[in-house]
Amino acid sequence: MQVSGRNGRFGIGLGLAALSLALLGVSEGDSIQDLGPGESGFLAHAPPAKAALHAQAIAVAETYLFHGLVEHDGDAVLLADDCHRAEQGSSTGDTAAQIRASLESAPLQVITGIANIRWFVECDGNDVCEALAIYDLEVNAFGPRPPVLIAERFRVEDGLIHEIEAIFFTQPNSTRCSGACFSDPGLGHSAP
Repeated sequence: MQVSGRNGRFGIGLGLAALSLALLGVSEGDSIQDLGPGESGFLAHAPPAKAALHAQAIAVAETYLFHGLVEHDGDAVLLADDCHRAEQGSSTGDTAAQIRASLESAPLQVITGIANIRWFVECDGNDVCEALAIYDLEVNAFGPRPPVLIAERFRVEDGLIHEIEAIFFTQPNSTRCSGACFSDPGLGHSAP
């Protein structure tokens, strides 16, 4: 028997998908809540084996973002003593003390918040995690400014941040808020 054409390829693909699900014991509509450990199909839906480690890496990295950048409390950030931070490829701190001092410095007081944070985490066999946060940094320097888009990578090991790498993008020639700014209806700003 020969199957040809678009319908034949679609039918084969659909048949293979159904066979795979049948072998796993997964039915349409099954979810992780419907399946338990040891049941056929559970592994097809189970969260990553390192999900708890991923959550810990995010929690550790968030001490830098929220306690350090937003609250300017360097002592609350979980940094290894030899933590290194680079920004746009240039070193901005080679020790925890240097990084903490910069978080509490006057120039960073213009940082007022973080929004739209997205996390991507990968952990290796030694439980060392690389956590990438992509977020909008709220800045208020002489009035609200358009957000700064930041991608920041954290290497987290044994509950401490060992490395931070930041790259960012600012809106060029922005003199007042536009539709990209964080909304504050009381400011009276409008799009240019």
